[in-house]
Amino acid sequence: MSAARLARFLRAAKGDKNRAIRLYIWNAHLSREFYLPIQLTEVALRNSIHKQLCSLFGDLWFENPGFTSAVPERTQVEMRKVALFERTQRRSAFTVDHVVAGLSFGFWLSLLNSSMCERIWAGDIRPVFPHLPINLHQPDVHKRLEKLRLFRNAVMHHYAIFDKGTTAEWENIKLILGWICPSTNQFMMQLADPKKVLSAKPSI
Repeated sequence: MSAARLARFLRAAKGDKNRAIRLYIWNAHLSREFYLPIQLTEVALRNSIHKQLCSLFGDLWFENPGFTSAVPERTQVEMRKVALFERTQRRSAFTVDHVVAGLSFGFWLSLLNSSMCERIWAGDIRPVFPHLPINLHQPDVHKRLEKLRLFRNAVMHHYAIFDKGTTAEWENIKLILGWICPSTNQFMMQLADPKKVLSAKPSI
């Protein structure tokens, strides 16, 4: 383990290396506990967006000029690259689902920003979030999604998350998934319990 990797944990442990290592291991357990909630939320989000895009532009929405002309060039490039890669790799087994799974989390979030909200969703992203409270709108949703994106990246890149307000992150994940699919949200809460891991934080 490099000095740079351990530095943040050493600061939190006031220079005690043994405590820092215990904190590092506990942080890894905490990250593991968030993996499934993040996965379920990301998959539910992209599936919901995909469903709505299919209804608007057909199953091959990523090749429909009505859709592609509405998104930025960088988004078009990502779609073309992913579609070409998946078709080449899968050949006769290729399905649209391979493209959906291959597109990045950032791609899906970009379809929900303020400009895309007008171009694609006619100002209303509620079909993607069928259980969104009536008093909330695109800016509220996008703020929550951006918070999730930053936390997701921290978890996936093995960063320290023990001091990132993980209780609030857990509530944010539950909120977003609940807006999309309450039953999946309930299923997730039966399988993961970050608060239990948080309560086992080593003494520093």
